[in-house]
Amino acid sequence: MENIADPLWQGIIDWRTVVTKSGDYTVTVTDSNGCSGTSQAIHIEVTPKPNPVIAGPKSVCINSTSQFSVMPMNGSTYQWIVSNGVITSGANTDAITVQWNSTGNGSVRITQTLGKCSTDTSLNVVIGSVLNPIVTASRTNACEGDSVMWMPAQDMRVINGIMPQTRCGEEA
Repeated sequence: MENIADPLWQGIIDWRTVVTKSGDYTVTVTDSNGCSGTSQAIHIEVTPKPNPVIAGPKSVCINSTSQFSVMPMNGSTYQWIVSNGVITSGANTDAITVQWNSTGNGSVRITQTLGKCSTDTSLNVVIGSVLNPIVTASRTNACEGDSVMWMPAQDMRVINGIMPQTRCGEEA
């Protein structure tokens, strides 16, 4: 049994203490005359407070879908709110899929509740536009096995090139 004692508790209407574990608690009070008394035990049931951390991309492209999730906690409920996107699946679960509708800044916010304890957190997401890259090739006629250098304009780089399934002399 935990005892909360404060000899300076005089004329105070209420007094708060932080509880971190379930148990029976009593309060001992001493007045200005030195008289003291202890309350009856009161059982306090402590529920762990959820601590959601959103996992998912911080940057996406417009009209793309992406997944976001938090670690599941038995007995929890989940409420997601998305700005500049739409939840397409998983709305009341620990994982959602989002379709992004406009460029700029968006966010994913979750409120996780366990019993009467709730915690919310959010993740900012940058929504980029669809790129229309301008790319030139070092040559437009090549035979199988030849290399072609791809040269993007501006500040872009080639990540993946498309390999047409044709042979030398055939049209792509």
